[in-house]
Amino acid sequence: MERELIALPVARWMSKRSYTNRTARPHRVGMATAASLFLLAAIPATLPAQTNFAEFPVPSGSTSVPQGITTGPDGAVWFVETSPNAGAAKIGRIDVNGVFTEYVLAANSEPQQIVTGPDGNLYFTAGSGGANFIGQIVPSTGTITQFAIPTPDASPTGIAVSSDGNIWFAEAAPGVNAIAAVSTAGDFSVVTPIALTTGNAI
Repeated sequence: MERELIALPVARWMSKRSYTNRTARPHRVGMATAASLFLLAAIPATLPAQTNFAEFPVPSGSTSVPQGITTGPDGAVWFVETSPNAGAAKIGRIDVNGVFTEYVLAANSEPQQIVTGPDGNLYFTAGSGGANFIGQIVPSTGTITQFAIPTPDASPTGIAVSSDGNIWFAEAAPGVNAIAAVSTAGDFSVVTPIALTTGNAI
């Protein structure tokens, strides 16, 4: 039976107590299925040949398509559910006890990546299925705000926080291919989008 999972190293993120919604089994590092997400930042630099992971089935099941993952200011793990199915796109949260909370997005949002902002809110890109915005979610309330991207059909993907306090993201649409930014107040004028002219480059 196909399942969508969030898989996290047990020893670094939570205690080894048993939880009713958790199925723990050993996995060899690098052998997990594509249906799982791993909190790689929590894995020590040197690992034994085998380590234990706890798997948490995402409540929305095989339609959720989880990807993009970050640690929130509340200590929980946040991720996006980028399902193209109507009404299935969500922002997901799992706390240290393995309890999930899901926040439903507008139809056709298809979020891509998520990051914790400098103001304690989380920010995510939504650039598929007709969406073209940077989303803000307040972890304490679940309130979601959409900041419409000025570039038409920008196809925003990767997202990160810069030392200038702004939220930077990639505009990956063909013919756009730029790096842009938005303030935590939703102001896109803080940076003029930087067009990239070289392909396959860092």
